[in-house]
Amino acid sequence: MSRDDLLTEVVILIDPEDLADERFSQPAVIERAKLFRSVLSTHVNFRDVLEKKGLSFGGRVLLIGPPGTDFEAFPHHIAQEVPMKTVKLRISSAIGDSRRISESVRTALEFAKRNAPAVLYLEKIDVLGKSATNHAAVLYSSLKEYTWDENEVLVICTTSDPDMVERDLLALFDRVYIFPTPQVEERVKVFETLFEGRKDIDPTLVAESTEGWGFSDIHHLAVSFLTDVPENTELLPRIKIEQIIENSGVMGMARYEIHDSVSRIARGEHSPSVESLQSEYPDDFLDQLYLMAVGDDFQGTQRIIEALNANHPLTPQDREFLARYPFILTGKAEDRLTRLMRAKRSSDRLSRIMGR
Repeated sequence: MSRDDLLTEVVILIDPEDLADERFSQPAVIERAKLFRSVLSTHVNFRDVLEKKGLSFGGRVLLIGPPGTDFEAFPHHIAQEVPMKTVKLRISSAIGDSRRISESVRTALEFAKRNAPAVLYLEKIDVLGKSATNHAAVLYSSLKEYTWDENEVLVICTTSDPDMVERDLLALFDRVYIFPTPQVEERVKVFETLFEGRKDIDPTLVAESTEGWGFSDIHHLAVSFLTDVPENTELLPRIKIEQIIENSGVMGMARYEIHDSVSRIARGEHSPSVESLQSEYPDDFLDQLYLMAVGDDFQGTQRIIEALNANHPLTPQDREFLARYPFILTGKAEDRLTRLMRAKRSSDRLSRIMGR
């Protein structure tokens, strides 16, 4: 295989002018990218100071977030605004033994150095630098040789499973940015942008119905809404929004409870009956479970109990909550309220004791 063939197999080179001008990106990722770009632009003013103290800027960045995080928005923004070229490692070329990983990573690093200033984008370092393997040592030694100070190469890596990454490798990064699942304010902002011109959709209602969803989940849901021709322009009520989401086939797989529920169904498991729950949770234990639920989310627990006691239909969000706290289904209506208020008093008393 020729050198050019090897490069084509291992890396993708993207010139800044080839990056899309319009890109729908996760707001939180863009905010962090702007912050880093600001630090990068001022670095040159402090380079001499850092060198005198034996320090370096480094330029190795790790992005951590749940599955579906829009990691790629980070290098896209940096490369477009600085501007500089992007060298992206083809993950398929680096799967195999440590020798193949070493060759692929080094080829990508050398190619980035040759095209400097450049961004080297390495996805899923939990695969490339898996803990307790030779892969991690290979990646560590390779990345350690390259810095923005000496090579004008920024190394941007991503993972959704930091537990699988060798700790020495994690410590090598100069900056680590962590992105949780989009909060309700961010989801509202995203849906307002995507549903612009749709008078039948209230972005806030959709945002409130997608608690814990990842950015890619939100993206998929927006596609589902936008490709469904509305019957009229009247604003859809909350219950209709929830029905559309439930029937869309789009799921918030970034949310642990949804993923866990889907996994249990796929394994052929089923939700326990109320009778089995009642025998499974004795009274004293139930009080402890209620205290745990109230400590985690009092308002959510109260909302579920009120819905159950009033025989109201449960929303998808309610069912997800019950998947986490199935013991709430046990007992009579008045028992639920009694345990709720008892747990709330205990929780408040503990908070006062702890000085919260």
